[in-house]
Amino acid sequence: MNKTNTLLGVATGLLLAIGFLAPLTQINFAEMNGENYNQGESLGYGVMLLSALGALVAMIVQARRETEVKFAGLIKTGLFTAFITTIVFYVCNVLFYSVIQPGFLSDFMEAFIRSKSETIPDEAKRLEYIYSMEKDKGLYTNSFIYSGIMAITVFMISLMPVAVCGYVIFRVSRRKKAQKPA
Repeated sequence: MNKTNTLLGVATGLLLAIGFLAPLTQINFAEMNGENYNQGESLGYGVMLLSALGALVAMIVQARRETEVKFAGLIKTGLFTAFITTIVFYVCNVLFYSVIQPGFLSDFMEAFIRSKSETIPDEAKRLEYIYSMEKDKGLYTNSFIYSGIMAITVFMISLMPVAVCGYVIFRVSRRKKAQKPA
């Protein structure tokens, strides 16, 4: 892969991390409720969908540079760029949760468990929910594991747009080549 793909991956990863992590600095855990959590989740997935943007640009650049565009080459370029994006996103998340806001994940989990458990009317089910969440809390409060889960999610979300865009770019480039006079 070339320098352009790497730079696009790094730039996309940084933009993704800023778009994803910047709103987290504004969370007031005392006011957190299920509705806020759902809005934040929607924003997070929306930002993650942008992870394919760098891959899309890299595939377009490749299609314009090459005389013979190959579908496998486009997909390889898209996946490489998406992978670089994912690595940068992972590193930014680890830095955010470990250095910039070291207590964030613990505070977030406490607020999340509290807000979700308040919506369960049955006392026995509420205690069961709290117990199950407390048991698995270590997975969600470890910055490396949590960042890894987020990074894998970013990469998985980018797979479909990379495949679809790669196919569309391939078909368009084939069509343009067929229309050129000999």
